[in-house]
Amino acid sequence: MNGAQKLPPLFIGKYLKPRCFKTVNTPPAACHANRNAWMTGHIYEKWLRDLDRRFLSEKRKFLLIVDNCSAHVGVSDLKAIGVEFLPPNVTSILQPMDQGVINSFKRIHRRVLLQRVVMGFELEQPYEIDVLSATHLSITCLE
Repeated sequence: MNGAQKLPPLFIGKYLKPRCFKTVNTPPAACHANRNAWMTGHIYEKWLRDLDRRFLSEKRKFLLIVDNCSAHVGVSDLKAIGVEFLPPNVTSILQPMDQGVINSFKRIHRRVLLQRVVMGFELEQPYEIDVLSATHLSITCLE
């Protein structure tokens, strides 16, 4: 509740193995792909089951509150996670993502990206960004 413990980010893109990942043995975070780079019910269920196994091994109980997105399917047989759906038409009032979390992340991300671009100009080495460096930058901003 206080933000001291954060879940690792889940990245969804169009390609599971972009070209910039060819030299990387393991991606820096969980990565999934589909044609539209959107969350799907299959990705959500896999993420939730992986999270359930993690919390079960840590002997932790967890309540996940989700909105009524079509990708948020009902997942049965979870042992460490309880899932509660927000009532219809209250997402914009209650959902934390609509309360400024996304906006805050974007501000931090832009600031760090601009700092790296300026540092590149000062060192006369342009800062190049690809999917892998954007992934690392996003993880840095979430810490």
